[in-house]
Amino acid sequence: MIEKSRSVSFALLRSLFSDSLLEADAIWQLAKSVQNTSNRESGGLRENILSRNLGSRHARQNDARFAE
Repeated sequence: MIEKSRSVSFALLRSLFSDSLLEADAIWQLAKSVQNTSNRESGGLRENILSRNLGSRHARQNDARFAE
């Protein structure tokens, strides 16, 4: 009887543990997905800011040339 109880307890613990691992893996995958999306969006934002800054720098250089 004790042996059967141990095997049931072990099976229950194993199933709970595997469920926890699956949940942890799902959360990890979701976190990576969110991070990748965030990196892409911030990268696009960074590129837009850089292109605007470059554009305004070129505009200032052109204004300076025309002022000469």
